[in-house]
Amino acid sequence: MRFTIAACAATVLLAVPARATTPPSGRAILVHLPGASSAELARYEREGLFGEGGFRLFFERGEVGPGLRPVDPTLPTASLIALSSGRKPGEVGVVAGRLPGSGDPGAAEAAEVDPLPAGVDSLAAAVVRAGGRVGAVLWPGLDNRALERRAEWGLADRDTTGYPSRSLKLTRSEWTDERYGLGPGPSLYWALPPTVRSYSTPLTTATPFQRPHQRADKIYELVAIDRTDDGVENYDGILVSSNVDPKKGFVGIAEPGAWFRLELGEPGADRRSSPEVAWIKVMELQPDLSAARIYVSGTAFARAYPASLVRALAAEGWEWAGRLDEAALVEGLAGGYGIDEQTFVELVERFAARAVDVARAGLRSSPPDLVLLSLPVLDAVDRRTLLVDPRQVGYRQELATRLAAARREVWRALDRQIARLLADVDLGTTAVFLVSGYANVPIHSEVDVREALRSAPGLAELTGRSDRSAYAITADGGVAHLRLSVAGRDSGGLLEPARARRLARRTRDALEGVRDGGQPVFERVLLRSQAKRWGLNVPASGDVIALARPGYRLMAATPDVVVVARRAGELAAPGFAASDPASQGVYLAVGSGVRQRRLGTPPRVTEVAARVARAIGVPPPGGKR
Repeated sequence: MRFTIAACAATVLLAVPARATTPPSGRAILVHLPGASSAELARYEREGLFGEGGFRLFFERGEVGPGLRPVDPTLPTASLIALSSGRKPGEVGVVAGRLPGSGDPGAAEAAEVDPLPAGVDSLAAAVVRAGGRVGAVLWPGLDNRALERRAEWGLADRDTTGYPSRSLKLTRSEWTDERYGLGPGPSLYWALPPTVRSYSTPLTTATPFQRPHQRADKIYELVAIDRTDDGVENYDGILVSSNVDPKKGFVGIAEPGAWFRLELGEPGADRRSSPEVAWIKVMELQPDLSAARIYVSGTAFARAYPASLVRALAAEGWEWAGRLDEAALVEGLAGGYGIDEQTFVELVERFAARAVDVARAGLRSSPPDLVLLSLPVLDAVDRRTLLVDPRQVGYRQELATRLAAARREVWRALDRQIARLLADVDLGTTAVFLVSGYANVPIHSEVDVREALRSAPGLAELTGRSDRSAYAITADGGVAHLRLSVAGRDSGGLLEPARARRLARRTRDALEGVRDGGQPVFERVLLRSQAKRWGLNVPASGDVIALARPGYRLMAATPDVVVVARRAGELAAPGFAASDPASQGVYLAVGSGVRQRRLGTPPRVTEVAARVARAIGVPPPGGKR
């Protein structure tokens, strides 16, 4: 099995040329925490937040960088490509998360940039080429869609969704002892199972769990019960049933404040590497049912592979947790139907724990030469909890304090999961690298780049056209590319080259002049020809490249006819200047061949692949040691 996969993958993986190499002589694990901030991690380490065996192990026994220097643009996919290949993303034509289609600025935006671009050599390919094996858990690009996108074993970086999440907010009037208006349920139409007793009248509410495919008639019931024999109406639990009659479909009782596991339907053809499971949490349950809030997580499948790993995970009772429910947190923080920040922290840990479970199972069943493990949770956490600036819409000191406490709990949860992973690793033979390719930055305002150009003098010949647009804007976090439609260069180009160059300079000058309360909005605005230092003077870049100052998120267009707006929304974003310390990621290493030391300067994200390759004993991507 090892020979077959390694040989086939070496033939096609990323379509890179073969080179004579020696087999791997060591092992390495590369853990990626997208969005993790070196400053935040260092602060928590100084405060003694972490327990034994996790982050502290790196700080006490390993190599610790004061950060990890990102690449421009400091966006997730671009950073991942630099991390995996050792190359600046601009060198392989990646300058943003999305790009206009095929050089035509009038075209719709293309899909997200592929994190594993064809023809780009990668760390995984280098190991396979040397005859080694790779395990990949949630590593972008290694999604098992084709042989060249498959590791020896792993968990695909994509989910298949099932039920959406649900949040129920109920008052007393929405509970009843009748069944569809036909009469008193407990005596005539439904009953409690014999093992359950309620000292107040059990009350039911229908929960819309209709399955959108072969079991559309399946309905699950929730029943409020009172288990305290005190002569007082005191509802203290929610009975969960898989049938309209709880006596026939009793599953269990959900306790307030605790999670309840509910497997939806019978295993069938749609079952992947785990059953379809929803998690119920009773967020609030007033004894008189004057208020009840019940959260039901969405369901999702993620494909573990190969079959031997699926079987091993099934034997351990493993099931996928699905992605984080940001929308529910937003609703909850706004006082709506959703979840609170503590529940969100619990979702984060469940997600991270399931990913680590796969890595541990793979390490036990088929130890590879390289494990790539991504724990993509901090981007979502930052978007919803990085409330640190009074200029952010919705800022309140009380809420900021609560969310700061939640962030600390997220890092504790990640620390526990890193410790679980390291507990299974022999650091005498394995080097472990823990990195993040960028950090998110708090944002307080949105900048409408298109409106900034429309309102600028001297650009009417560009922005005031009534025919096809002569320009397109791609904005992502703190970076925006403006691409002109140039005749002879772009399909259907509208502007003569000399005119396009003149308009590009005017556009740069107009954006440089944008102010918010007298302060400049942009850190840097460049013509493509000026962007060599940042690796962005490539055909994929816009003719004008704008990098925002921290705090400003760039948008191609916004609902308001204003240039700068304070707007409630995401609290953090990537894509700001790599030179800004706030954008620096994390670099930690420990284990075989790693010296215990504190580095004086941050390594570059483009150096990580070579460091990992050196620990394994194979040539790095590109073949240069």
